Formats: sequence, structure tokens, C-alpha cells
Amino acid sequence: MSISLHKILSLLPSQGKMVFLGECLDENISLYKQRGLQTQFLDFKEFLYFADNSISVEVFSIQMTEQENSLENLDILIQKIFQSGLPGGLLMGKVQGSPEYCKEFFLSLESYSKKREGRLNYFYRESEDNLSFFLARFPSKSKKSIPLSINQALIWGELILEKLEDKRLESELLLEYTLKTDKTSLFCHRERLLSKDEESKFLDALKKREERYPLSYITEHRGFMGLDFFVSPSVLIPRPETELLVEYLMENFPEKSFHGLDICTGSGCIPLSILHHMPLATFSGSDISPEACEVAAKNAAQLGLQSRFHLFQGDLFAPFPKPSHFDFITSNPPYISQESYSQLMPEVKFEPSLALIAGDGLDFYRRILDESHHYLAPGGFLLMEMGQGQRVSIEKCAPQHWTTQDVIVDYGGIDRIIVFRYSP
Repeated sequence: MSISLHKILSLLPSQGKMVFLGECLDENISLYKQRGLQTQFLDFKEFLYFADNSISVEVFSIQMTEQENSLENLDILIQKIFQSGLPGGLLMGKVQGSPEYCKEFFLSLESYSKKREGRLNYFYRESEDNLSFFLARFPSKSKKSIPLSINQALIWGELILEKLEDKRLESELLLEYTLKTDKTSLFCHRERLLSKDEESKFLDALKKREERYPLSYITEHRGFMGLDFFVSPSVLIPRPETELLVEYLMENFPEKSFHGLDICTGSGCIPLSILHHMPLATFSGSDISPEACEVAAKNAAQLGLQSRFHLFQGDLFAPFPKPSHFDFITSNPPYISQESYSQLMPEVKFEPSLALIAGDGLDFYRRILDESHHYLAPGGFLLMEMGQGQRVSIEKCAPQHWTTQDVIVDYGGIDRIIVFRYSP
């Protein structure tokens, strides 16, 4: 069992009744009693009798074995457990038997929960051979529900997000989002109790993240270049490697007054970060998506940069007169091939395909390299993010008036940013 006893103890309420059902020989009884719980042992027949007499239980610990417990009365047993378990209480135990037996038990458990309360809150399960361990929290919509502390909420978050690499951090971030607080406040008030609305909101966020819905779409925020950007499913989530493009401009053209153009602007993270760090610059931006333009406009307003950022809705260069004389053109265009799209991480599938997929992966580079010289001043620069292994193909797409000025390698050693210079 990978979940520690310390975490189990932390999830238990500090007082009330703990009922052991079945052959429960738990060596931790003394610890449960120290927690303030009154313990009682019942076999299943005894429990069904007492349940009919309306006992109230804060914690159930169940030992189900295929040899001793047939599935015939399983639905009745689970119904009695739900009737006796206090809202917000803990249901835990072990199920021993064939995979089919264990599966049937958990299906019945979840089915009755949905039938009665909509869902079984905070369900965690781990299996090894013919033994399954589980933890669950009874639905807690009732006024009499046992409240959840910040510390307990974080533990449940870790359990539900167990398959994610940064499960602890993501649990913290989702709880910060839920409570509208920061990490310091979170850990200074670990025993603070969540309201029913807060618990419900946190659970909804955990369920979305468990299904691999991106964290930034849940919280509607993403950090980029030290700034806080609003994001929605209408735009790509800003990545750390894109910061290399902004840093290149800042390092190579410090204190320069220039007017830039960002195409496929999305959230506006590239031009707005440049404007924030380079107060003499101005930028225009375009995106084919009206929804993306709304996000970029919101970010410009939040950062107080709307007077230096001119936003247009349209396909690439369509909104701009030809010729124009921008000093720089920047872009993080779609560069995923249709073939590669199916192999991406599950989170990426929630991002707008319009901003990701580009035919064979080079469609937008061809268009940008064919058209952008009409919108650049002589000696101007074109900076684009690119995918792994695309550098040579992109350079082959470039007409003769383009010279490769620089290639920036990202933190993983991949050619990530390509810089062209326009030499008519």
C-alpha cells in the first residue's frame, strides 16, 4: 500500500464512531482511538441489523473477501453503508478476491453513490494481485457534513492526482485557486475548514485535472516572463521555451525604439512581454480567432499596455497594408503535423487545434516566409518558434532574400527559435 498511515490518520475526523466491518484485524486500532474515535467491530449480519436502527458512523473500515461475502447482497450492504455513513465521513477498506469480484464491488459502490448523491467524493483506489485497497469520502452536501481541513484537502488532492508527476504541487495550486489565496496563507492555516461550496469547487477542479484538463485552463492563469497572463481554451498555454524569443530581443536590442508585429498572437504573451520589458517599443498583433483576440485584449488591459499594443483580427498579414515597415515580426505559428498530433500529451488535446495543427507542420512557415518581407523594413528581423527537427526544412522554405541570423536552442537541447534577417 503506497499511501502512508500518517496520511490515513490525517484524513480521519478527530472524534466520532469508527465501525469495522468483516474480519478487520487492524494493528492500528490504538492509533485510531488516540485520534478520538470510538471503535466497534461488527460482522455483516450484525451491521445490517444495527443499520436498520439508524446508527451514525463517521468512519467505516471494510474487509470484503470473495470467499466469505458473495455478491448477491452487495447492493443492500452498500445501501446500508451509505445510509449509516455521515456526510463527509471516511469509507476505507480492502477487497480481496478475483479481479472480477473486486471490479463488481467498486462498480456497485460508485453506482449507488451516483444514484443517491451524484458521485462518491474523493475516491482513491490501488490494487495489487487479488487485493484492492480503497479510500473514499462520503458525499458532503448535507448541512451536517463533516468539514474538510486545508491539510486534508491537500492529501485528497495528491491521492486523486496520483498519476501526475507534480501531484503535490498541482494540488496546492488548485486549492490556492479555490480559496483565492497564496501558498504562504495556505500553509499558515492548515487546520482551517473549507466551506461546502469551497470543497465542491475544489473537487470539481481535481476531477477536471484528473481527466488531464490543463491546470492553466482551470485556474485561468499562466506565468510568462514574470507576468501573469489570463488564458482560456481559446488560446495556447504559454510555454517556457517561448520565453527564449522574448529574451533574445531584450538581449540583442536593448533600449531600442521599434515597432514590431506579432502574428498568431494568441494570448498576446510574446508582444506584451516585450512591451513590458522594453518601454520604448510598440507592437501590433493579429490572430484569426476572434476569441483569441478577446483574450489578448484582456491581457493588454490587465498589464496596462493597451496604448502600445494594436490588435487586429484576421489571417496572418491580412489586416495590414502592403507594404508596411515593421522592424520585427515575431510568431509562434501552428507547427504540429496532422500525423504527429495524435502522439501529443493528453493535455495538449484540450488546446485549440487551430493554433496547433499545420498540415505537414510547415504550412505556416511557407506562408510567413513568402509574405512577411512585404511587411518588414529592409534589414528587419523575423523571429519564429519551431518544432523539434524542423530547422533544416524551414530554411529550405526560405526565399533568397532571407538570411539565417541565429538559432536559439532550448533547455532540452532542441533548436527552438529561428531568427531570419531580411536582405532585399
